Amino acid sequence: MGLFNFKYLVNRYGKIKPVALIENGGYYDYENGGEYVKGSITKQEFEGAVVPFSTQELKYEENGRYKSEDRKLYCYRHFEVGDKIEHKNYVFTVDKKKDYSDFDDKLNIYYLVRSDVLGTEKN
Repeated sequence: MGLFNFKYLVNRYGKIKPVALIENGGYYDYENGGEYVKGSITKQEFEGAVVPFSTQELKYEENGRYKSEDRKLYCYRHFEVGDKIEHKNYVFTVDKKKDYSDFDDKLNIYYLVRSDVLGTEKN
């Protein structure tokens, strides 16, 4: 059992709702060398709060691998590493999930990497 229900904070700081970008029907075209062909993208808005990293987190997180453009997502929805999230017209990729089950059993906190920074692909 968690110690705190973060729903109030997620709702309060989630003024601009994030959008899950869900790919439908992608496949590997083996007749053309096995290239992956992207399917259509469905956008699903959901309740969540996208917040910047604190200075401390940027400084001490795994060799400083996150940049000021990257974000954290607090939500009650499950995502996998590699899933895409859109927020304020930027596309982010889920990079890591942090375990906060000691505080709220259903809360998920994800580290998001902005997809268009330093030569990375923008969706």
